[in-house]
Order: sequence, then C-alpha cells, then structure tokens
Amino acid sequence: MPQPAAFETDIPTRRAIDRHAADAGVAFDVGVAFDNIETIKRAVEVGMGLAIVPRPSVLDEQRSGQLAVVALAEPEWTRSVGIIYRSDRALSTVAKKFIELLVAEQGAK
Repeated sequence: MPQPAAFETDIPTRRAIDRHAADAGVAFDVGVAFDNIETIKRAVEVGMGLAIVPRPSVLDEQRSGQLAVVALAEPEWTRSVGIIYRSDRALSTVAKKFIELLVAEQGAK
C-alpha cells in the first residue's frame, strides 16, 4: 500500500492535518515529507503515495485527469492567513487597498 506523502512537520498545514487525524483517532506513517504542495503533487503523480492537500491546489490536476481527488468525510477545514510586510517601508496605495479588500472580505464571513 502506498504511504502518505506529506508536508514537513513544521508546516502549518501538516500540523493541522496531524491534529485533525489525532482527534479522529487516525494514525498513519508518512512515507516522504516535502516543504511545498507542488512537490507533494509530483510525488503522488509518480506513484510515491497519496496526500492530503488543500482542494484548490489540485483542481487543475483533477480536471486534466492527472490526479484523482477524494473529498474527506469531515467538514471543510479552514486555516488562518496573515498579512506580512516590511515594517521599514511604506506600503503603496495598491497594497493598502488590497489589504483593505482582504480585511473587508474576512469581516463579511
């Protein structure tokens, strides 16, 4: 049976997956760990295993038939996203507007 390909243990998505699995009483041995989604997808494509990744990251591969996507039985997981920028530089008007848009969208949810 193929072993899971996963994010490295210090990646927030991996920590969330591990937490959800533990909460559900599920244990698995990770076969290989990578630091980015693209590498995980390529590993699965060449038959190194299977993986849990954010659905938006595999929509193109699903459409083209490169990867089979199976929805999890659990409700959708969410993860926090932050905005970072250099504190020693002023933000451009476009960047400020983009941040305002993101904050307004988050407040609408």
